[in-house]
Amino acid sequence: MLILGYGAFGHAIHAALAGRDDVVVSVYSRSRKRADHPLVEMFHSLPAVDVSHYDIVVVALPGHAVFDVLSGCARPAPGTAFLSCVKGMDPLSGRFPSDVIADATGSDYMAVMSGASFAHEMLLGLPVFLTLACTNALLGRDLVERLESEVLQLELSDDVRGLEIAGVGKNIIALGAGLSDGLQLGDNFRAAFVARGIGELQRVAERLGGRAETIVAAGALADFILSCSSPRSRNYEHGWNLARGTDSAQSLSEGRHSAESFVRMLKGQHVQSTYFESIAAALTDPPLISESLSRTGGLASRRTSETRRK
Repeated sequence: MLILGYGAFGHAIHAALAGRDDVVVSVYSRSRKRADHPLVEMFHSLPAVDVSHYDIVVVALPGHAVFDVLSGCARPAPGTAFLSCVKGMDPLSGRFPSDVIADATGSDYMAVMSGASFAHEMLLGLPVFLTLACTNALLGRDLVERLESEVLQLELSDDVRGLEIAGVGKNIIALGAGLSDGLQLGDNFRAAFVARGIGELQRVAERLGGRAETIVAAGALADFILSCSSPRSRNYEHGWNLARGTDSAQSLSEGRHSAESFVRMLKGQHVQSTYFESIAAALTDPPLISESLSRTGGLASRRTSETRRK
């Protein structure tokens, strides 16, 4: 198995598999980080990464780095399966991770894994429950069997697009939740704001080829609850800092990178969303933050998810 990306989550996945003696892991890191286990083969140069040597390639990269890294690797073997753990979009093309992976590798033999998964808890050996979505039932069951451990427990779904929409949308909503708390709008407002976002994402998912019920399935819903209420969430933290005027351009928040791309993609699919448009606008024009959040959080605005055709 190869893990592409050794940030917090790639590191956590590696740790979760450490208890299995039937999984041999190699790691690619864009930085000069070192693997915890001395026997792990680690790469820092893309020409040295031959994905055709691996049966499973776990993609644990930021959304904006997926295409560059995968297109720089050797072509995969027909039996190489890709498992996307990416919760962001490609900011240039506005595509979801599974589409970027397929374009970069020429393979559609893949699955998506997502859910509430703070890396620091996984590194402590605490259990995490995630959803693994795959349209190929045999591949999905095989991946679950290969990956589950005492730390990592999985439920299987066939709604790849719905799970990707949940992951991307969750980051943007969590960013808005951080904005609302940074502005001290109160717990009641944040709760209404997040609830509207989940409902909006259900309607958007149906227009984009996913299923509404995937957005509120246990794995995805747990991710909303976690990321929209915890200062440990990078997206929540970024929203908080933006509201307080201490925003950092170096933030690793996927919501920051994905908000504009997500809105642009929605418009390209003729889907209008005042909710997500307002959050994206607040990121580029901070004085609009309070007004934008009031518009997206107001339960009286019932037309925020109406669709239109050109």
